[in-house]
Amino acid sequence: GSTFVGLEAGANVTDGNTLIAIGYQAMSSGNVRHNANDSIAIGTKALYSLTTGNGNICIGAYSGYGTTTGAYNTVLGEFAGQSFNASSTWNTLIGYYAGRNISGAGDNQNVCVGGEAGDSITSGIRNLCLGTGTDTTAADTDNAIVLGYNVTGGGNELNFGKPSNVVTNTFTSDANFSRS
Repeated sequence: GSTFVGLEAGANVTDGNTLIAIGYQAMSSGNVRHNANDSIAIGTKALYSLTTGNGNICIGAYSGYGTTTGAYNTVLGEFAGQSFNASSTWNTLIGYYAGRNISGAGDNQNVCVGGEAGDSITSGIRNLCLGTGTDTTAADTDNAIVLGYNVTGGGNELNFGKPSNVVTNTFTSDANFSRS
């Protein structure tokens, strides 16, 4: 069975199983069908567009808003994952605006933890941004590890620190660290 609480929550669910939608228009816009199982939407318009995506957990207003067929996303925070492409999958986003603009299709596999962490990523994949304001240097960066406060990092790099003191290592070269 499924549970819907709130004005228009789950309004267009036709055949989903084990769904929970709590909040105004949570999980309500898409024509949710039998393949959309085991998903949870809590917050105004959380998982608003879901149709067939499995195993999504979105908690926070507008979290996972654009997801239709995306699956296995864990999203906690207001506006986190709001711009998900229809099929964005395997993302873990925690914090206000975390990963807000991720819109690439398929297995994005991004992890963004902290307020506005990873919020400039659109099509980048397999990025790890930990800390408030951590981000990749470009919207399509892949394989970046960024740790700290307001630090950015490029593809195939590890960057950590704070804006005035960043330590960097590039994965494609020997393990020599540089500092800026």
